[in-house]
Amino acid sequence: MRTSQRPARLLASIVESSDDAIVSKTVDGIIQTWNASAERLFGYPAAEAIGRHITIIIPPDRQDEEKEILRRIRAGERVEHFETVRLRKDGQHIHISLTVSPVVDESGKVVGASKTARDITDRKKAEEKIHSLLAELKQADRRKDEFLALLATNFEVRWRRSAARSRSSSAPADTGNGVDETVDTMDRQLGQLVRLVDDLLDVSRITHNKIALSQERVDLARIIGQAVEASLPQAESPGPSDEGDPAAQGRSISKPTPPAWPRYSATCSTTHASTRRLEAGSR
Repeated sequence: MRTSQRPARLLASIVESSDDAIVSKTVDGIIQTWNASAERLFGYPAAEAIGRHITIIIPPDRQDEEKEILRRIRAGERVEHFETVRLRKDGQHIHISLTVSPVVDESGKVVGASKTARDITDRKKAEEKIHSLLAELKQADRRKDEFLALLATNFEVRWRRSAARSRSSSAPADTGNGVDETVDTMDRQLGQLVRLVDDLLDVSRITHNKIALSQERVDLARIIGQAVEASLPQAESPGPSDEGDPAAQGRSISKPTPPAWPRYSATCSTTHASTRRLEAGSR
């Protein structure tokens, strides 16, 4: 007799010491057993929970879940890893992962159900935090795209107006003094600024799969020449003389050191790097 009782005692000890809440109930939902973890998780002592209906731990808006679970248990089905919300004695809602299995007697008849519940509240809170951060990142990314698009438009409009004013205010006698060349340089620098912002926009378009990359030949020597040309006026300009004028010296801005351009051989005059826009007016 003692030998036959040993497995039952061992099983009862395992259930009682489990970290998961383990509850058994009848097919009508009446609680029959309630282990120590169920006491900690739901806040009801075993003496208070046993004999009551399982709906004491189910929120009012989820009562239909228990009806569906009992229906499946009566049909001999098993409910696995069902994530839901349950109610503690103190009124706090907790997230749990639920597994419910039918209990059968010697004849195979379903006489009850065994329920195992695991607290996943911390995991759910972490997931909600991650989703919130992702939403904030998407919103910040969208605002960044809008800012870059606005910046590109403002660059183009304001610099083109400035270039137009420079042309209209230039007298014919001044054309031999490099005014036209200066205006042309301003136009090229404007184009470079607009292209720079467009390149930043392209990075966003690529990450959002809104642009496809294609390869074609470009003149590397011409690109380098344009970059050097854009920097030469500032590098070669002697700047205003501040000798004897303390106020002017206080206002002066130090001229940056001209960049040291690398030497390129004629064999490196071409490379592959261009993009093909897929959507019109995406700026």
